Amino acid sequence: MTLPGAVDSLDHVGIVVRNLDEAARFVEALGFTLTRRAAHVTADRSAGSAQRSVMFERGYVELEELADPAGPHPVAAAARRFFGLHIVAFGVRDADAARAGVAAAGIGVGQVLHWSRAMTEPDVAGEARFSFFVGDYGATDDSFLCWTQHRTPELLRSPRLMSHANGVRRLSGVLVATTGDGRALVERYRRCGGLPVEGAHAVRFGEGAVEVARRDELPAAMVDNAWPAPNWVAGAVLGADDTGEIAARARASGCLVASHAGRIYIDTRPQLGCWLVVERTA
Repeated sequence: MTLPGAVDSLDHVGIVVRNLDEAARFVEALGFTLTRRAAHVTADRSAGSAQRSVMFERGYVELEELADPAGPHPVAAAARRFFGLHIVAFGVRDADAARAGVAAAGIGVGQVLHWSRAMTEPDVAGEARFSFFVGDYGATDDSFLCWTQHRTPELLRSPRLMSHANGVRRLSGVLVATTGDGRALVERYRRCGGLPVEGAHAVRFGEGAVEVARRDELPAAMVDNAWPAPNWVAGAVLGADDTGEIAARARASGCLVASHAGRIYIDTRPQLGCWLVVERTA
């Protein structure tokens, strides 16, 4: 089944890092503008995590640090396996209604939570509030699933935050790598509220997509390096005006850069635990 109207978009991806300050310096060297550091807050206390984000005109990438990876934070179980791109978050208009639909599709989910983070940017300030729920997470899952309703979307994006020196403009999707045939993963994302792409191992969420690729469909640079799990979110797919600028910055930062099927693959595993896959926007 699909969930018409429940999921609007691929809202963001979350990269769980060991040290937020170090990861942020690396991402800035690649030519990205980042939000200031902000702690996640529940109704009455710290949630035990902090973030800095790269905001795009469509979607965003969140760098998240956990105060205690051994603690009860929702993402801690994923971080205990390995640091990297774990969070795949879908945008919804109504978190409560979306939760009911996802549960009916056979995905185990938690309760709707209400968190916030402070926005203290030079050109925008306030309390960014959001409601979300997460899917059950198992030791063999490729990703940590999240459905997010932004209650103060007017605070999230400003022209300054969306201006990146490397020309990247959007989060186009995520690349899930598998040693299997990928059909079970495609079905998992379909039940999240997406629409399968005919003739491809992909599921679309608004204008973003989750792509599932077998090992033999990936560039040699990705295939030949160690994987942290048989199924994992290997990379964030980004759209840029021109891939040359970010490729040059990545090489200057010591990253391996490979080309494959019209995309460039930037190996940021030492810093972020994943790849950045960049394609030219139409």
